[in-house]
Amino acid sequence: MEEKKIKQKDICRTVDCDKLAVTIFDAFKEDREESGINEIAKGMDTVLQDYVDLEKKQAIDHVFMALTGYMLETLISMSV
Repeated sequence: MEEKKIKQKDICRTVDCDKLAVTIFDAFKEDREESGINEIAKGMDTVLQDYVDLEKKQAIDHVFMALTGYMLETLISMSV
């Protein structure tokens, strides 16, 4: 397990995060244009039901922070 963490850290040092961000944004935008809001809603339903323990919720928050700049709780508040 320790070996995997070291390799992951090495990968993170060599990744151009600016280029990765553009690639992720483009892929996200393209996917959303194809599948629409209904697919996002279905995916969020799954996320909210399946990932209930604290560690998984923190990981989800990190993903949303990276993608949107907001934590899931903030996004939920904004949607009400």
